[in-house]
This record gives sequence, C-alpha cells and structure tokens, in this order.
Amino acid sequence: MNPKAFIECNDYDVGPFQPISFNPVLKWKIFRSGWANHPRKLPKQITMRARLNKFNIILGSSPYSYGQFCADCKELRFRLYYSDLDTNDPEEAIYLTEKALYESLRQKSEFYENLANKLEINLED
Repeated sequence: MNPKAFIECNDYDVGPFQPISFNPVLKWKIFRSGWANHPRKLPKQITMRARLNKFNIILGSSPYSYGQFCADCKELRFRLYYSDLDTNDPEEAIYLTEKALYESLRQKSEFYENLANKLEINLED
C-alpha cells in the first residue's frame, strides 16, 4: 500500500501564503485550492503563483500524483518549464523552486557576462 495515497492537504485556503519554516523571497499566493471531482479520496489540488518582475511562476499540485508539486516557469524560459519537484509539501515546493531559480539565473548571468566580455575584447581590436 502506498502511504502517499492518503496524504490530505486540507488546510491551505486561497489567498496569500507565507511558509512557516523559512521566509521566501517572492510573495506567493494560493489562487486555487480544492478537491478533485473523483469518487476516491484524492489529495487536494493547490495552485500558487508568484511574480518575478513581470513573469509568473506557478506551482501546482496534482491530485492524481498524490499531491506532488510541479513548477511552471515557462514565462522565464527557465529549465523548470514544467518540472516535477518530487514533494507534496507546498513550503518545500516553494523553497526548491526559489533555490533552483536563483542557481539557474546566477549561472545564466555568468554565461552572458563571459559572452559580453569576449565581445568587448573583440571590439577593441
């Protein structure tokens, strides 16, 4: 028997969401929280959104995968375009997403800075 099958996320209401275990950088808001219309008891579906500048970052749990969260960062053209975060805890999903965003954007900035430096050197010749 799969213990994940009995996980219930019953205490997350629509509105601002502030994790207890850490302070997120982005302001997260739950904009959808409800039960799937299914004859078996499934975990609650939770969808959260935060904005990084003008770009939406969406985290959603799927009741059909035992409440596992996925990150949708397609507006940023980020590698977590639609990535399974392997957690059914909304706080952990936020933490993992913000951490991955930070690391990826840091790497991208170094990459583009190196490209700009090469252009600068070539333009001086």
